[in-house]
Order: sequence, then structure tokens, then C-alpha cells
Amino acid sequence: LLTYAALLAMASTSNAALIFKGDSGASLLDYSNYYDAGTSNINISSYLHDGTQKGFYVNTEPTPLDSMPGYDYKYPWIGIGEFSGIEAGCSPLEIVLPTSNKVDMGGWYSGQRIQTVFSFGGGKHMTISLGSKDTSDTDVTYYTAAFRAALENADSTVSVVRAADASQTTFQVNADHPIMICSGTVNFGTKETGALDKVTGANVEVFSGAVLNTYIKNLYVYHKDEPKDLVVAGVLNFQVAELVEGSELITTSTCSTQGGKINFDFTDFEVGDGTYDLINAPGGFSLKGPPDDNFSMDFGIVGLEKEYELAFNADGTILQLTVVPEPAEIAALLGGLCFGLAAFRRRR
Repeated sequence: LLTYAALLAMASTSNAALIFKGDSGASLLDYSNYYDAGTSNINISSYLHDGTQKGFYVNTEPTPLDSMPGYDYKYPWIGIGEFSGIEAGCSPLEIVLPTSNKVDMGGWYSGQRIQTVFSFGGGKHMTISLGSKDTSDTDVTYYTAAFRAALENADSTVSVVRAADASQTTFQVNADHPIMICSGTVNFGTKETGALDKVTGANVEVFSGAVLNTYIKNLYVYHKDEPKDLVVAGVLNFQVAELVEGSELITTSTCSTQGGKINFDFTDFEVGDGTYDLINAPGGFSLKGPPDDNFSMDFGIVGLEKEYELAFNADGTILQLTVVPEPAEIAALLGGLCFGLAAFRRRR
């Protein structure tokens, strides 16, 4: 946590080189929506209420870019949301990404990308729609160096979802560096728009009071081949979209629920009998609940009407859900077994 705090403090004092704005439905691939904001300040840790600075403050007249921003901006923060100052305005609350936005700078800068931070007031909801009907691509990925949400309160949301008419078959979010939900609510995928296939972040942290809702097949907390950490001080609601034996829902190095809770929601999802891996954390778990296999303070199972058990595997590195047959099912199985034995005896 100290490492995250240090990173947050450092980021809070950095300059926002860019601001994203445009009409509703503005594309992240259109460089005309990116503006150089000079020495503008950026707010990472919270939304300010002082009447002058809301999210970002523009000290100089923003100037439009003549090309897509790349590493020549030295890993800049790009502000998406409200801003004020010389030119007051607001980024569009509906943004589109028709195809993947990975820009290869080549050589030393290969694969480097900008960092995004979202900040705006209560009651506003920003949506980033992935995909398009007019593409031959099979997948679309929202690439970002970092993903930060610093919203006024839980009533403000940022949602990254599948576009209604998207023809792609795979939808992903890939952050080279941390995904940090500092305040407000972030949605990766929704039941209404469909599940995302994978969300990747090098460290994923949900701050106290913040909410992360996911409707995805896998949350992958890694950077390249290096495992990273999942820290939940707020609430992580994981709506289950796919459940396969031998394949976990969350992949991370360590999992900490100090002050927060992770809920797995099985509402409207049919679960067969068996044992399923929920969280694979080779580095171990740091929980706030009592060490007596009572996980109710750290993990919740929602909408699962069948009998189940929640436990660690033998070495304590995988949180597993075991769905057991109900008494009626067991009786039916025993009845079938007895019938089979009786028939066998008659044949003898």
C-alpha cells in the first residue's frame, strides 16, 4: 500500500500534457480530439469542489495536435472529463474506439502508450464503446499505459463496454501499468452490453469507497511475464460470465482485501456441480477476516442457490468454489445406483 501511495502522490503532482475533448461519440483514434494543455495541473486522488478546479485546470490555451500522441510526450497523462480555466469545457461523455488503439513507436519506444485519468462530477456517466460494425478485425483492445478514475462519488461512473453493433468477437482492456479506481464507480463490461473477454492491469487497486464492477471472463493482474497485485479496499463485484474447471476468474500474484470485499455474482448463471478456481494467487492472500475458513468478511457469493463450499486449495494459493449436489440430486443418484445393482443381481 505504501508503494501505491507513493505512486499516487507522485502522479498527483505531475503535469497533464493532454486533454481529450470533442463532440459526443468522439473517437479515441482521431488525433483532432487531443489537445496539448501545456502546464495544466491534473487531479488524480480526488475530485475537487473549490469552484475553480474540477478534475483538470487549464493554465494556457489548449492547442490541437497534428498527429496522434505518442512517446514523444514522455508518457503523458491525458485528462478525460471536466476541466476549467482559460477554455472551460468538458470531454465527451460518449467515446468510441472502433478498433484497437495500439500505436507502435518502434525501437526503444515500442508499444509505449499514454496514461489516462478520468475525473468529473456526480451524476455524470461516461461510456467508452469498443468495436464497430465496419471492420474486418476479429478483436478490439483498449490499450492504455495506466487507467485512473477519480470521480466525485459513487454516483459517477466510467464504463468500458462492447458497442451494440460491434462485429468483433474478442473485447479487451489492456493497461501496461496500474488500474486504479480512486473514487466513483468503474464498469468493465455489463450484462446489458455483453461480457468483455479480458481485462489486464499491472496492479489493480480499488480504493476505500470506490467500486469496480466487472462482467468479464478473466481479470489478469500481470505486467508482461511479471505477476502483480490485486488490492481491494473498496468493493469489487465480479459478475460471472464464464466458469470452466481448471481456469480461474482472477489471475494475480497476491490478493489483499484489507478493508474491502470481493463479491462473485452468479445471478442468472447456471453452475454445474464441481470445483472451480475463483482466484489464483501464487503469492498468497492477505485477508481481514478470521483465519477459520470463514470468508464472509472478505468474499461474497451472490445469486448461487445451490449448496457450495468456499475454501483454499492445499497450499493456500487458490480460492476455490465447490458446488455440491443437492439432497434430491444425491437421492436420485443413489436410487439410480440401487436400481442398477438390483438389475445386475437379477442378471446373475
